Amino acid sequence: MIQWAASRAHGSIGVCAALVDVLRCYAPAAAITLKWPNDVLVEGAKLAGILLERVDDAVVIGVGVNLANHPETVDRPVTSLAALGGGVPSPLDVVSALARLMSAHTTLAPD
Repeated sequence: MIQWAASRAHGSIGVCAALVDVLRCYAPAAAITLKWPNDVLVEGAKLAGILLERVDDAVVIGVGVNLANHPETVDRPVTSLAALGGGVPSPLDVVSALARLMSAHTTLAPD
């Protein structure tokens, strides 16, 4: 577990910046943007979402990314890295890259 000693707002900025950077590595031609505070979009279609919650002195970070597929039966546009023609990384590769980039944006401390 990684504990992040940061305020919720500061944490959200760091996670968002790192996640957008990671996703751009896998789909460099896609126009990946952030819809503040927690959605990552490509031309209006949701590719990923972020949720932060403070628990005592820690900020718990939840990240969901549509890697290989995306739901077809939702009331808004959605997409996935596979649909964008990008490589489909393993979840572990995405989490590892995200942790590395978050450490570049902020200070992380292992539990």
